[in-house]
Amino acid sequence: MLNLLVIYNPASGRIRIEKAWHAFVAKASRSGFHCTLMNVRDDALATTDDLGRFAAVVVIGGDGTLRTVVQFLHDRDANAPIMLIPRGSANLIAKSLGLPRSVHGALRVLRSGASISVDIARLSVGTVFIGACALGYLSHRVTSAPILAKRLFGFVGYLWSFLLHPRLPLYTFAFSVDDKPFVVQGHSLFIVNASNLFGVRSPRVADFQDGIFELAVTTNTSWLASLALLFDFYFRRSRPRHFMMVSGKRFSL
Repeated sequence: MLNLLVIYNPASGRIRIEKAWHAFVAKASRSGFHCTLMNVRDDALATTDDLGRFAAVVVIGGDGTLRTVVQFLHDRDANAPIMLIPRGSANLIAKSLGLPRSVHGALRVLRSGASISVDIARLSVGTVFIGACALGYLSHRVTSAPILAKRLFGFVGYLWSFLLHPRLPLYTFAFSVDDKPFVVQGHSLFIVNASNLFGVRSPRVADFQDGIFELAVTTNTSWLASLALLFDFYFRRSRPRHFMMVSGKRFSL
């Protein structure tokens, strides 16, 4: 019998998320797996050190929950594979990787033993991330999105945060990419390796295993220009309007 560490976030995504972890544990048990269920916010998780006894770590939550678990494993030098069952508000990483959303699909992948490797980025302070790291307006609005709005409306809850604060600020970002310096004015800077929004994946972020991330600065000054930026990023091969983007392996901000 294979042991699974199942980590869930009760605050992720929509209100009925609790159905997901109960359904997974019940179906996994019937399929011959032994599940240890833990809340990602539980202090007991931080003291869990015997990770070698688990065949895999199952994460039931969104992008933030996955990042927390990846950090947890990274800090302990654990090499357990991760199975993500997306139940967050945006689920950018799961969509970009094409992961199954259903419990049945997740169990099918676990039984097959199929896996892929994904790049992670590490900040100088030791924090790691997979999908994206942002500064400026975008970061402020995402982190300020009301929890209730996200739980009721999913991804639309983030849009509500932007609508409440539509004014775009202007920052000067000084950074280097692979030791090449840049100074760019814009309202947001982000380093990204997952870019699937509304089920659409940008051709500009194509490989999760090449060790390369993309740094972008959005330079538009109006929300109308934001629509042109999004269209260019997801549907055009030419250089996007209101958008500066450069790829690399080492970033200094």
